[in-house]
Amino acid sequence: MDGDSVRFSCFYKGLRKEVQAEITAYDIEENELEEKKVMLPYALPLNQLCAEYYAEAEGMEYESLILKDHPALLDIRAWKNNDSIFIRTQNSHKLAFTWYLYAGTRLLDLGYTKNLDTAFISHGKNDFTLSVQYLWGGKPEALFRTIRVQKNRLNIRVNQPSLVYPGKESNVDIFVTDYNGNPVPGVDLTCYGITRKFGSTLTEIPVFQEKYKAPKEYNSFRKSSVYDDDSMDNTFSESLDYPYFNRLFGLDTLTYYRFLYPTDSVFVSSTPSADGITQVAPFIIRNGVIQSVKVLYIDEIPRYFNWVNQLRPYSFAVSEGRHHFRFVLADKEISVESVKIKPGCETVFSLNDDPLPPDISFKPRKRDFTSFEKNQLSNYVFAYRGITKPGYNAYLIQDQRPIPLPSRIGGSFLAGPVTPGMAKFEIPGYLEHAFNLEPLFQYEFLTGVIKMRSKTPDELVFNSNKVTSAIGDYVYTRNTMEADEKALIHQLRRNYSLKEKYRIRGGGCSLKIETDREIIKAKGEPLNALLFRCNADKYAVQECGNVSDFQFLLPGLYYVMLLFEDDSYLLSDTVEVKSNGINYLKINNPGVFKKDEKSKAISEAITKSIRNSSDVLNNAKEEYFKSLIESKNPYYGPGFKVSGRVLDQDDNAPVPFVSIMVPGANSGTTSDFDGNFSLIVPEGFNTIALSFVGYEPQTVQVRPGESIVVKLKSSMMEIQSFEVIEYRVPLISKDKTSIGYSSVVKAYGVESLATTVGGVFSMDGNRISSRGFNPVTGVPQPGSSLPELQMPEFYSSLRTNFTDCAYWKPDLTTDANGKASFRVKYPDDITRWDTYVLGMDGHRHSGIAENMVLSYKPMLAQLFMPRFLVAGDTVCALGKVINYTGDSIPVTTLFAVNGKSSPCPIC
Repeated sequence: MDGDSVRFSCFYKGLRKEVQAEITAYDIEENELEEKKVMLPYALPLNQLCAEYYAEAEGMEYESLILKDHPALLDIRAWKNNDSIFIRTQNSHKLAFTWYLYAGTRLLDLGYTKNLDTAFISHGKNDFTLSVQYLWGGKPEALFRTIRVQKNRLNIRVNQPSLVYPGKESNVDIFVTDYNGNPVPGVDLTCYGITRKFGSTLTEIPVFQEKYKAPKEYNSFRKSSVYDDDSMDNTFSESLDYPYFNRLFGLDTLTYYRFLYPTDSVFVSSTPSADGITQVAPFIIRNGVIQSVKVLYIDEIPRYFNWVNQLRPYSFAVSEGRHHFRFVLADKEISVESVKIKPGCETVFSLNDDPLPPDISFKPRKRDFTSFEKNQLSNYVFAYRGITKPGYNAYLIQDQRPIPLPSRIGGSFLAGPVTPGMAKFEIPGYLEHAFNLEPLFQYEFLTGVIKMRSKTPDELVFNSNKVTSAIGDYVYTRNTMEADEKALIHQLRRNYSLKEKYRIRGGGCSLKIETDREIIKAKGEPLNALLFRCNADKYAVQECGNVSDFQFLLPGLYYVMLLFEDDSYLLSDTVEVKSNGINYLKINNPGVFKKDEKSKAISEAITKSIRNSSDVLNNAKEEYFKSLIESKNPYYGPGFKVSGRVLDQDDNAPVPFVSIMVPGANSGTTSDFDGNFSLIVPEGFNTIALSFVGYEPQTVQVRPGESIVVKLKSSMMEIQSFEVIEYRVPLISKDKTSIGYSSVVKAYGVESLATTVGGVFSMDGNRISSRGFNPVTGVPQPGSSLPELQMPEFYSSLRTNFTDCAYWKPDLTTDANGKASFRVKYPDDITRWDTYVLGMDGHRHSGIAENMVLSYKPMLAQLFMPRFLVAGDTVCALGKVINYTGDSIPVTTLFAVNGKSSPCPIC
């Protein structure tokens, strides 16, 4: 369902397909309301009288949409202040409804509409009732809302600064009014501020409302239906009396009933197969029910076991001509001497075993397999351990015929029938083993090794009651395998997102996007949507299929990239995301689709990363996608092409997302997920420069047509003591262009050092630099636009006062103007302080309020080290300087090891 429409589409192996279909709509009593023969995809207007939509396409299984299983998405919000009543509807499906507004039992107004957004003047203090009635799924539904003034609710407002520096003193003013907006004196208030990191919420306090009489409902009727839950006790089921209904309705004119009730001999039906492979699907029927076949032999070769776990379809490739079939059931064996199979067709045949036709031979048997049968059949069973790589398909391949295997984690599984001899186990894109398949072994496939465990015939062959009833199956081939792989990738991509949690960005903004239906009609649903934040060092990037709502964003300029199945894409216009509300962007530019190397690279990067849980990749994806999308002017002028790969010097592992530039020229690129790169070096240049966080920059000379391998060396320093540089006041001059710094203040040994990602600690546990804008707390990210604040003289001082509670004021009382004030000195924490106020007066009128304050520093240095060390440990330290001022500032960073200082790059 899409708004006021019901859309029908056909997907074959994950791909949209145009197909002729018949759509029928039924009401609650199963009466036909509408019937259409259409070409899918197709959209019908939503009919409120309809209970079920039924769609059937040639060669496809039917699908039905039962409306009562889906929410109506109709909601009414109604409220009242001292002089007005407000009513507003949310009606996603644009349902028509009737509404009635009552004052007590007196009808004030009514109407019939699809959208109700209105207000009424009301100076009285009476309660009102709103009744809404509508049809959904062919059944009448109703909504009731009681509208009353919360006379005993106090309105509390907190006035305090939104941004402060650690240790700053500030005023907090609280104003209290009643429901008429008049100040309320003598209100007992409790106000407190706590850090955001605990994720606490304000506890509700009681509201002592006056008792009111609910409106009485008159003339309420309800019609029972076969779809009602309470009518299920009156339903029953029994087997079809086929002879009776066949005489009555001529059921034997329908192929399906001839299949379920074959008479006299074998029922055979042949239709051209979709893939052109000659194939057969044989069934045994008893009283119209498909029976469980334990073993199927075709020309005395086992082709089906019902106890294995594999996903192989119940259709078997055979040569054209006549074939012999032997069925092993629980109580008998049935032999069909000769069934003719037409070339290029899928042949389905069935026979009734009670009684069997006279020309069909059978012999009774015991339910359990004999020891001899188990020994024979176990040679054709493949046992293996569960695949330990979620999100992948696994296959066993023999004679170019793949057998799909369940890829669940852990456990023991069986597949077959197989043939002893050479085989290949394959997880495309992850693992591949060619091996000699031996009977009576269980296999476990790991990277570079195959483990084998012996198994007994009793563990490989056993009784099962599993029934295969999928008549429309097909032979599984290499083409089917490739289509399944493509469908899996598409499914994973549509549900894919970056591994990080977007809440930690600290932003409170949201952006909803709407894609014009013409774009969807032209290109289909986008596989991925990527959101980019403009003019920021750290981009807010998110991808997932059919995304329409981006959450936890910072204010700023953004644009959206829609990436489609064929690697074409569409870039939206820039949209400004603002605070305190929901931002909307409609993408309605269907004529600007592109397909280029950038879109292919992004598509490949997403495809490779959806199955990779590496922290390095997850942390670097944003920058990689940013570099791809932002390379708007790649160099295509005269020069020569160079390609290569970037590896880690220590372990030869690929290094992704390395920045590769031609110094002094406008040409550059980034290594992909496998460390590969290629770029054009302009004429007159013969060097490239490589750089990446945590590695030493490297310059390499290149020649035309050369393929190179560059190994980067880690730039981490091992230190046993550290020194902290403290900046002097003022850090930033009035023109925001110059800084100063003082000399080293202290040096401590590593044994007494403790650090956290949020900041640096001294040996006594006091922080010596601010934690900055911790994204968990909601403080803005680096580079964000911040309001101007007057910088206090102590902003770079050593912080010592840390606490989780900023203040606790339980003894506040409002004055004659409904106001209470106090002054607070904020602790030295860099965090988001949540302010909570609870109030109640002598008449049991109560209220609550929430607010927040962000505490931050404009510039900070961070040192990244373990939280603790013991004697003899070695450690790699990483330091960086973060600037939150919104302006570029030159700084000098310094590491000191054993009193010897050395400059280092800013990371």
